[in-house]
Amino acid sequence: MELPVFSNKKITSTQNQQRKKKKVLKPIRMHTLSATRRRQCVSNSPYLTTYTSNTGVRSNSSNVNNLLINDHILRIKKLENELIEAHMKTRELIVENRLLKTLGKRHENALSMYEGKQAKLPQTIKSYEEEIRTLKSQIRHIKISFKEMENRYKSQNIELITLQKQYKHLLGLSQNKELSKKENLSDKLEKAQSTIKKQDEKILNIIKKLELQNKSHRYHINVENNKIKELQHEVKRLEDENKNLKSCLDKLKNKSYSSRQSFTKGITEDSISITSR
Repeated sequence: MELPVFSNKKITSTQNQQRKKKKVLKPIRMHTLSATRRRQCVSNSPYLTTYTSNTGVRSNSSNVNNLLINDHILRIKKLENELIEAHMKTRELIVENRLLKTLGKRHENALSMYEGKQAKLPQTIKSYEEEIRTLKSQIRHIKISFKEMENRYKSQNIELITLQKQYKHLLGLSQNKELSKKENLSDKLEKAQSTIKKQDEKILNIIKKLELQNKSHRYHINVENNKIKELQHEVKRLEDENKNLKSCLDKLKNKSYSSRQSFTKGITEDSISITSR
């Protein structure tokens, strides 16, 4: 809200009403007086008349009139100076109020970006939160797949151990000279060796796949963790910026309110002093 501008018409109307009530003598302008009376008004000394002793009453009345005129002129000058100061104060306060309004609008526009339904800050925070949720779900799926691969690796190891035991048992049987069926045992040994080789190849392939998957999972987990940290830093920065803008807007509102109160207080004091005189 802009501060009210007091025009000269209102002030002069109030002065005229006061003059009608108090019946104050009209001021005599300085250019209508003679040179001696002008000097008399400036020096505030009694006017030296050239009347004779018979005209003493007239000289006393003229001195009283001169004193009243001088007092009235001084009061008018004081009132004019006070009016000029009041106008200067009002102009300064109007300029300051306009500047505060522009700053307040700028801060409100800046805060509108961070508050409300169509603000950018809550939308960005929501998008960041959704991204964090998706990343967390991806990490969970990766951990589950990693556990499944570990279980497969363990089962393959168990199968390999059983095949190695069978192979040792068959070797022991083949080395026994008393057995008549060495050919059958040799065939079984060849088959067992071929199956062991195949299982070894499978296990090696599984181990390689697990190592590659572990590396890729670790890399993805590190990347996702870095993204989450960056998003959290960005959200914190935006929240701090929002708090600073709110504090600046509150300070500007308090400053404009205090300036209005001081201006209204000064105007009421001036009006009270004028009416008392």
